[in-house]
Amino acid sequence: MTICIATNLYYPSIGGVPNYYWYLAQNLSQCGHTVIVLKPDYTVEDKDDIVETTNGITVVTLCNTYNKHYHHLKNFFRPGDYEAYSWIAMGYAMKEWMVENRQTHKIDIIEVPDYGGLGIFLKNDLLPPVLVGGHSALLQLKAYNYIPRNDHTKVLQQLERLSFNYADGIVAHSPQNKEDLATILQKDIYFARAPWIAPRIPPTAGRIKGLNIVVSGLHFFKGPVEMAEAIRILVKKEPGFKLSWIGGDTYSAPRGEKVSSYLAREYADIWGTNFTWEGPLQHNAILAKTAMAETAFIPSQWETFNYFALESAYLSTPLIMTDKTGSEYLFREMPSVKIVAAGSPLTLAEAYHGFRNDNHPARTDEVRKKLTEYFSPDKIVSDRMSIYNELIQNNKLDAARALEELKFLDNYFTSSRKTYYFLRRKIKSLILKPKH
Repeated sequence: MTICIATNLYYPSIGGVPNYYWYLAQNLSQCGHTVIVLKPDYTVEDKDDIVETTNGITVVTLCNTYNKHYHHLKNFFRPGDYEAYSWIAMGYAMKEWMVENRQTHKIDIIEVPDYGGLGIFLKNDLLPPVLVGGHSALLQLKAYNYIPRNDHTKVLQQLERLSFNYADGIVAHSPQNKEDLATILQKDIYFARAPWIAPRIPPTAGRIKGLNIVVSGLHFFKGPVEMAEAIRILVKKEPGFKLSWIGGDTYSAPRGEKVSSYLAREYADIWGTNFTWEGPLQHNAILAKTAMAETAFIPSQWETFNYFALESAYLSTPLIMTDKTGSEYLFREMPSVKIVAAGSPLTLAEAYHGFRNDNHPARTDEVRKKLTEYFSPDKIVSDRMSIYNELIQNNKLDAARALEELKFLDNYFTSSRKTYYFLRRKIKSLILKPKH
């Protein structure tokens, strides 16, 4: 079977989504399937598409088409923010490539992420079925993060709704997210185990005393406030306690403030001393840190799934995670993993002290065996194939309705909006023009 993964991010980009699609592509290829990955060229340069094929995986970086749409569409929106114009440009560019190349590559099915609503652009009677993966859409995140109400977020949330509505299937990778999406969308959701490849064990001289880590984007819903409150509790008993948060910053704090700025102000007593932020690291560097850490924390209020949980357990790093981590269903009654109630700094702190007093062996081999068996390539791909085959057999050609729904974008592509944002940019450039 030939699967096309259309995604905004792919490895070696940093983060859970690019790793997810890299794992998926590798597993599918290992089991004999052909994979095509479509992704945009964020440099927005005028150059030919880049096509690279390795081990049955073809990565197509869309340059010219994405660049063309991006430069046209950004004229109709305020620059920056959530960049709705980037997602629309991505959708149009991916659709054009797919329509032109579907027959040549004999593509059987398309996978897309939920965030940004790319799926609706790929509903076309010339294209195969579309499976939307549940990774965390704005429609879900708005319950936990600050999300401004403006043209960018209105457009993106409407595109997500349409993608969910017109998808041939939606797949979740944790029971929690399956239930959450079913409640929000009022429709059946598929479940498949997340794709994963167990890490090679990085060489290490052992644990570094006092190295406690979180690996996650600095999103509000990932629990940085709960972690900060827990650290305040911990330093009362252990003044030297320190924790390092590894991951990129976001503007998801109240009123759209950077989360790092919010924490620096609200937790000035511990920020930069007991609670440090390292920023993003490459995956190999993260694995090395995880292997050396004394304790790993996942303080999330809610997540769809979490790879750091798998990596910590596999590397035998004692792990404290909330019951809203998404992947927590894999770790019930697993040694060296404590699952605590989300939103409770006190339980995070108490779990840490519990680990300090716990002298039970980690049973490393048992944990690794359980994870490698559950996430074997055959099982990962088998889950996927049963969904793919069902969607192909039941393919609904409702592309005309989907295309009609997309006409809501015409309200944003008007000459008056283009003129307004042109004048706005012009005035701003004059105001900011350096004086000689």
